[in-house]
Amino acid sequence: MPETILVIEDDYGTRTCLSDFLEDQFIVITAADGARGLQLSREALPDLIICDIDMPYLNGYQVLEQLRADINTANIPFIFLSAHASQDKISLAAQMGADDYLIKPIKLTQLLAIIQSRLKKKQLILV
Repeated sequence: MPETILVIEDDYGTRTCLSDFLEDQFIVITAADGARGLQLSREALPDLIICDIDMPYLNGYQVLEQLRADINTANIPFIFLSAHASQDKISLAAQMGADDYLIKPIKLTQLLAIIQSRLKKKQLILV
């Protein structure tokens, strides 16, 4: 059974592009804001989450903080995908437990390689 990827992204074009690209290999669910993304994370327990930072209701940092505080979602691989390239934001993401921090725009093939690497690592930990 294919893994499930949750894409939390408020920009419709980016969200659709990511979903369209990934749906050939994964089950993809999407959320247009942080609050809905957090809800879907808890309901669907995806295998991996890709999340923007600047979003309505809850920003990406708030989503990550709540996921890491919940035993059911604490170990889901979490990738930030953001236009922010400042070292402060990247460092904060690492301190909070993000698995990766990718800067937009990103090549979809590079994103796919990172997703596959994180999913493989997750499988090794579960064995």
